[in-house]
Amino acid sequence: MLTRISDINRLLKEVPKALRLSRHPARLVLECMGKFYFQGSNSYTKDSHMVRGRKASGLVLECFLLMIIDIVEIDKEVKEEAEKAALAWRKRLIAEGGVGRAYEIDARGLLLLMGCFGIPGGFRNEDIRDLLQISHISKVSRALRRSNVLMAKIPEIIEGMVKQNLEVDAVHIAYTFGIEDRFNPRRLLTSFLLDSRESLKKRNEKSLE
Repeated sequence: MLTRISDINRLLKEVPKALRLSRHPARLVLECMGKFYFQGSNSYTKDSHMVRGRKASGLVLECFLLMIIDIVEIDKEVKEEAEKAALAWRKRLIAEGGVGRAYEIDARGLLLLMGCFGIPGGFRNEDIRDLLQISHISKVSRALRRSNVLMAKIPEIIEGMVKQNLEVDAVHIAYTFGIEDRFNPRRLLTSFLLDSRESLKKRNEKSLE
């Protein structure tokens, strides 16, 4: 994968097929991911020689979702190992300034990991929201929609975003996950525009006092 990482489309087509031939694809994917989540954010800069390895690790997680993950039985031991990895990943991001300040490739990798193996109890909805906003999820939307774990969690995340007046981002996430029929985009955006207009009106009135 490392030698062909520039040919993303070909890998997305071939790797899921190869994973289906494995007796233990979940274990294989976790081993291929390696321990890159322990590496600090400085390693995510554009000029780092580790970037290709990180891209490959994220890509193998994406391919695991694309191989129709719901037909794969994941051993308890593998799930526990993945959970520990996700929690360690979150801990590092918090130490570096917070989940919301993660690099795109870092955030997307963690999101894909949880999409594959589950969301540990230590994660807050705000953490997942931040990962969704940073990850440029439209790039991996086809894979993310295959995750039963994320598809079950997303409505709750969107509802929380609406309450926090993040309607525009909420609409984007709803479309990305194909659940816009459950969250009327026109109503949400109209509400956002009305709130913005009211807020602007109040600021103008205050400035004239």
